[in-house]
Amino acid sequence: MKVRQIESLMAAVELGSLRKAAQKLDISQPAVTQQINTLEESLNLILLRRTPGGVAGTPNYKSLQPYIEGVLRASHALKQEADAISGSASGSLTISAVPAASQKIIPKAMKLFRSISPQIQFKILEMSSEGVKSTVQTGQSDIGLLSHWIHDEPADEQETLTYRTVYENPSPLTLYLPAGTTLSSPNPLPSTELTQYEFIVLTKGHLLREAFDKLSEDVPLRIVYETTSSAAALTLVQGGLGASILPESMMADQAQPVIKRPLEIKFPKTGISIIRRNDEMPTSPMIEFTRTIQGMFI
Repeated sequence: MKVRQIESLMAAVELGSLRKAAQKLDISQPAVTQQINTLEESLNLILLRRTPGGVAGTPNYKSLQPYIEGVLRASHALKQEADAISGSASGSLTISAVPAASQKIIPKAMKLFRSISPQIQFKILEMSSEGVKSTVQTGQSDIGLLSHWIHDEPADEQETLTYRTVYENPSPLTLYLPAGTTLSSPNPLPSTELTQYEFIVLTKGHLLREAFDKLSEDVPLRIVYETTSSAAALTLVQGGLGASILPESMMADQAQPVIKRPLEIKFPKTGISIIRRNDEMPTSPMIEFTRTIQGMFI
């Protein structure tokens, strides 16, 4: 069994096509077919079947998929470790992150990290916290940066994921309103008065959406727009399209001011954590990148 055989099989299943797998691996289609046939012979199992639209994994493949993916990840980790030991560290690091982390933390961390390991290539996947957890758990990303309530790390995930909080945001959640909105009082706003506004919210899976949904349990709140980032929500508020609940520390464009109103209800503090799978040995790039981010907040 060779790594190239596994790569050929996984590419064919992922893309549903031997031709596309060959293009991805930069080899000929007959070579891909031969690699898969040899792997099937060595395991004495049929792993790939033809379909009207191309190819797909067989039930045997689905049963072995966790082990197949594990072998490939271990191979890549071995190569990166060997490169690190020899002083020629190379390879790639796939990071999934919430927008706040991908826009404010990762760029600086990448600059610091690349001054030490310039050969490492980065792939950044921006998504919600739920998406970050999913991609790390399934091995689609090496590490993830997600938002969460401080001291609220789900127990059922501790068996598969390691959490390491790198940043705690002391800023409370605040109601943002378009400039010119008439306020009856500067005092903290009770939940019952939120019904007078139309809201711009983040999509499901984001921590700020979770906060909004919690408020909606007590009072009916109207949603007019959904977006994937808090920065986009703030821009929509500045455009006069509605209100939004965002961290108090967000900086609005001074040319387009907004009104901030404290909320009577208090939410726990939020933080950003780095997560990785528990059942895999972290590679040197994963360890060093984690240390780089931690060093930014010391």
